[in-house]
Amino acid sequence: MKAMIIGSGIAGLAAAITLRRMGWTVTVMERAAEFTEVGLGFIVLPNGLEALDHIGAGEYVRTNGTLIRKAIIRTPDGNLIKDDALENCLGIKRSSCIDALRKLVEPGIIQANAEFSHFEYDKEGNAIAAHFRDGRRAEADVFIGADGANSVIRKILFPSHPVGDTKIKELVGIADLPAMAKQLQGSLLKTQSLEEGLSLGILPCNDQQIIWYMQYDCLKNDVKDDSNQSKKEFAQRMMKGWPDPIGYILENTDYNKTFLWFTKDMAVLPAFHKNNIVLIGDAAHLVLPFTSQGVNSALQDAIILGRLLKDGRHIESFDDVFTTYHQVRKEILEEYHLFGNMMARRFLDPLHYKNEEVPIPLAK
Repeated sequence: MKAMIIGSGIAGLAAAITLRRMGWTVTVMERAAEFTEVGLGFIVLPNGLEALDHIGAGEYVRTNGTLIRKAIIRTPDGNLIKDDALENCLGIKRSSCIDALRKLVEPGIIQANAEFSHFEYDKEGNAIAAHFRDGRRAEADVFIGADGANSVIRKILFPSHPVGDTKIKELVGIADLPAMAKQLQGSLLKTQSLEEGLSLGILPCNDQQIIWYMQYDCLKNDVKDDSNQSKKEFAQRMMKGWPDPIGYILENTDYNKTFLWFTKDMAVLPAFHKNNIVLIGDAAHLVLPFTSQGVNSALQDAIILGRLLKDGRHIESFDDVFTTYHQVRKEILEEYHLFGNMMARRFLDPLHYKNEEVPIPLAK
């Protein structure tokens, strides 16, 4: 049996590794001509770390990431709100996680510079081939859409399913600060306003670098444009007067490597497939950044789908397999969606919740 995976991000690579071990013939089609560092970094939660261990990438990510042992939340005047222990969490650069997975993918499986165009179907509505912008045509038994948050495959399968903009944007950067990475001692440090929608998180991602992410209400304040100077001026203006080491980190950031993330809100899809085309990762489900479940859930998707497709030669109906996949994932993904929206409400209107305990922004 042959599977074609469209997209070579974390979800696509994890699916490729899992299916190859199940005996499937796998091809991964990637739009980009070469891998570039996008996304910078994230925190791997226990479910994601368990998935990476299952895939065989656990040792590599632990060696190239930083174990995160606690989450600290404080106010802009330095008062401590939370200091909670964390277990089995890891800060890591996205590129390091991609490297860990790519090392487990056999040569020749990933085909670059393959921008998806459309599917070709048989009389029953099953996809028999995928077509690409450069004229390539490739056949498969199953097609897996792993093409990210702005998934073209999702739009083909569910064209009327709403994906909404939110009031929250996230400016993300990385700084080469080995002393600071060591000083954080495996802590996720988040400084959060209790009066307006504004926060800045700091996460060590290896022994040399830290990732920072500024979340803000873009209806009240926003960066002028996408230039590096505008992003730097905006971050420093918004964080003026906030406690150490925020100012130092912002001053020592290479703004060529920052990016602006427009967060999206999407309810869980009614299904993750149509016939023999199925979605995984961000293509299948979007979560707000307060959950930290984007990458972790994508890794779980790949493993669960791989188990269900274990013996592809004896599967009579992919529709049944993919329906089961959706049923297995639906409840927990709806919980993540609800958690993310709850955190977004609290973030945008903190005064309304001023008498309530501040939750750790990690959905588990």
